[in-house]
Amino acid sequence: MANRDRNTVFSTLTMPDNHVELNAISVFNHIAPELVLITDSEQAPVSWVPVGQPMMTNEGRVLVITGGSIDYEINLLPFHATCGQVLVFPIGAIIELKGYSDDFQFKCFVFRDMPLPDSLRNPVLVDAAEPQRERLDGYLQSLLLLTKEHPLNMDAVRHLQQAFIADLAVTAAKQADEWQHRKGDYRERLFIRFIELLNQHGTNEHAIPFYANQLCLSPNRLSAVIKEYSGQTVMQWINRRLVLQAKVLLRGGTAPIGDIAFALGFDEQGAFARFFKRETGMTPTEYRNKEEET
Repeated sequence: MANRDRNTVFSTLTMPDNHVELNAISVFNHIAPELVLITDSEQAPVSWVPVGQPMMTNEGRVLVITGGSIDYEINLLPFHATCGQVLVFPIGAIIELKGYSDDFQFKCFVFRDMPLPDSLRNPVLVDAAEPQRERLDGYLQSLLLLTKEHPLNMDAVRHLQQAFIADLAVTAAKQADEWQHRKGDYRERLFIRFIELLNQHGTNEHAIPFYANQLCLSPNRLSAVIKEYSGQTVMQWINRRLVLQAKVLLRGGTAPIGDIAFALGFDEQGAFARFFKRETGMTPTEYRNKEEET
């Protein structure tokens, strides 16, 4: 197994298919499977996104919060979204729903095969003020009208989705620029950049010097700043990212545990099992069986 390329193994692993959940919503709303659109959150099945179960999105999602609040962890970072905000999950994000208020309401659409502007390539929470909220709602209502046409005009759908994204991206870029230039905490900016790198490279890179080098710091300096800001060490964050990725691959997937171990940088399945149990209290097999029962 050691002669195989880890990236090749990772790319061929069976990922849990959340398209099943998305297509269930499509059928429920009488929308074609290639378009998932929710304009009334009461139409969304509760099982769409289970609380406390990490998953990797096979598509991008745009969530417009129209009431109450919702809490997610996306790519290791917490997001608390409230009414008037828009939450964007890029394709391939690892998300975990933590909870939502009793009065939570939302509108949503899913996109696939659509490039995102730089300001939306990472998970982002955008504050949309009036009249932008009215424009965004207009795009969603136009999408809803398109779903009443048969056959569904997917070219028109994509153009409306792109218009929504382009409109939102301007505000996201402005927010990011303001954040960069305000007199903020250097430790916060460094931590965010470290987490971005960890999400990009965490599957294969497990050593502190790699991230220190990317950030032009010594390993000791990086470790000190991350510990001071977050309360956790760099190694704890690296391990947390590995565990999260492992949970995603184990949840509902059919890939052999040995292949998962190898793709995550472990040359032996036993070493991966010991690591996973140390971090979670369960073996990979126990975790997989538990998730299949829920």
